[in-house]
Amino acid sequence: METLKFIERENLVRKKDIIKEILLSLFLGISTFLCFRDMFQFTLCFSGSYLGGMRSGLVYTWNRIADVLGNEKYILLPKFAGAGEGNTLFLITALILFVILYFFFVHSKNSWAIFLIFLLTVILSGATNLQISMGTAMLFTVSVIAGILYARDRNGLCNKLCLFILTAILCAAVFSSPLGRKINAKSETIYKIQNVVKTKAKEKYYGSNPLKNGDLKQRKREKVEGDALEITMTTPQSIYLRGFVGESYQDNRWETLPNYNYYKEKDLFYWLRKEEFQTFGQLGQAEELFHEEKSERENQVTIQVKEADSRYAYIPYEMKGEISEGKAWGGSFITPSGLNRLKKYSYNTGNNAVKTWTDTASKVFLRADTEQAKDYLRKESNYNTYVYENFTYLSKKEKSILNRYIGKAGDQSRGHIDYKPAIAGIQKYLEDNFIYTENLGEKAEQSQSMLEEFLVSKKGYDVQFATAATLMFRYYGIPARYVEGYLITPKDAKKMESGKPEIIPKTNAHAWVEIYVDGTGFVPIEVSPPYRKIMEEADMEVGISNNTLLRPFDNEGGANNKAQETEMSGDDNKHITFPVIIIICGIIGLILLAIVIRLFWKYVICFKKFLNRRKLFNKAAPKQAVSAMYSYMEEQKYPIKEGVRALGNKAAYSQEELSDKERKEMLMALKSAAKEKKKNEKKNKRNAGRRACGRHAIVRLRGKKSGR
Repeated sequence: METLKFIERENLVRKKDIIKEILLSLFLGISTFLCFRDMFQFTLCFSGSYLGGMRSGLVYTWNRIADVLGNEKYILLPKFAGAGEGNTLFLITALILFVILYFFFVHSKNSWAIFLIFLLTVILSGATNLQISMGTAMLFTVSVIAGILYARDRNGLCNKLCLFILTAILCAAVFSSPLGRKINAKSETIYKIQNVVKTKAKEKYYGSNPLKNGDLKQRKREKVEGDALEITMTTPQSIYLRGFVGESYQDNRWETLPNYNYYKEKDLFYWLRKEEFQTFGQLGQAEELFHEEKSERENQVTIQVKEADSRYAYIPYEMKGEISEGKAWGGSFITPSGLNRLKKYSYNTGNNAVKTWTDTASKVFLRADTEQAKDYLRKESNYNTYVYENFTYLSKKEKSILNRYIGKAGDQSRGHIDYKPAIAGIQKYLEDNFIYTENLGEKAEQSQSMLEEFLVSKKGYDVQFATAATLMFRYYGIPARYVEGYLITPKDAKKMESGKPEIIPKTNAHAWVEIYVDGTGFVPIEVSPPYRKIMEEADMEVGISNNTLLRPFDNEGGANNKAQETEMSGDDNKHITFPVIIIICGIIGLILLAIVIRLFWKYVICFKKFLNRRKLFNKAAPKQAVSAMYSYMEEQKYPIKEGVRALGNKAAYSQEELSDKERKEMLMALKSAAKEKKKNEKKNKRNAGRRACGRHAIVRLRGKKSGR
């Protein structure tokens, strides 16, 4: 009777443990699922076709992940046909698989596997800026800590970690409250320290840019010494090397366009690249296409970055092809993939097309009726639309400021005012009314924007001149971008020898404005007075002195549809980028898969051994079976009673045969011993925990008695 009660109690404990593991697995699986739902903006819809099938749901889910990563981080992943209208069924299946996976980990007490899933989720969210709601993050963190606690189950650890969880939840609640957010928002000191630390870390890793990549809050131009670049050319010539390109002006700094802009237009740029339209070197392409004099050989340029910022490739307006080491962002700039650095790269260029761009622009339109020109202009019309949509924007505040200082925006009935009066007017206005100084002094009014301060104080250096000019060109309806990079001056070019490297110092860093000339591409316009005497400029009396730059092909939109309908090709590897974050997550995923396979194999081996033992214990001759059971009990260190030991020795050493009844007795003894061992282990753990708590209590009492 006592044996039956003992077995019932053990079965009850076992059932409770299984229920705990199932509940904990549900907790972990649901919280992990909610994290991925938040990050990739999945929705569960149980109506009709939105349920989807397994295959169509898988494709829908993958395409959704590709869209979210593309919009948020401009990470380009292949998309596949066959997606359904929804993926609810697939998501529910994924949730069930999460729960089953966690049950394996919890049941096998594998805390490292639980932690790896947590780490994978945190890395994915942090590196891609994919947001997880505060509630979901707290739920996930608590569930992971609970899972690790259950898996490790060490003496005294439970109480400490429970206290830690409660403290973490309390802190999270305080900082997520309206009061906490206000305190955090007003803590400018912390914000400044964070920015300084981030900037220093990036400069240490990537190198520095004296002009600060569009940050307009600097009160003086940084005086720097050192080598920026090492450049080698087969045909030395003066060139503008674009690095950082500012496309959007806001909050006293230049930013690039939001990532979703580049992702939205990925098919357009893919099509333009396949059609061999040079978005980065359009000016050079137009110059070669419409000039009779062709260069005998291409100029090969090799850039070795020394102390310059290696987050951007330094490329001229005449570049041909692409940089295989980099990732193109629209037609604006090139960066390394992931956490790499663009330290060394090569490309080919044509002749200096900047000093003859006015003549090139004229020839493009004068020869617009030729077949060669029609094909080129068909492609250009697609890029032209993108440029006007993204690089002419001005806020109402900026328009109001410019209207107050430079007057009306002029006749823009044809899209923008003529290039010649716009360029000449802006250059003259800045040269006649402003002082070039590299020290701005203290700011008069803190509320003033950089543009307004520059127009009021009438002083600044190339960063301020280029910013004001960029906004002025946009005010006149002409697409314009702010650029920071390095100059290879005519003086530098004279010192260079073919095929031999030349050091370009950091003092050659410069900021300028580039404007888009219809049919010709972006061209640099020098507006900083000291630099107008340094770099070669195009003759403004040639080419654009008449009305030849009125677009004769505005209605040609045939290629537009083609570009919009062109889907991303899966075999174009250059169009698909796999950054470091994807590689890291893949490695962690492989580790998790290895853990799952190992656990599965472990269970398979254990199950196979169990079947062999069961066959031996139940099917073999009684004497052999009893002997095997006794050996197994000794191997597992089960508690063995005297009667069981005597029966085991009888089977091992006696010549007498045993009966089936004795086999059954040994089987019952084996099961009872296994349960008793588990019970003793749990009891020992509880006693150890109590002893630990008792020791802590005694120490505290002694401390009080001694006055400490």
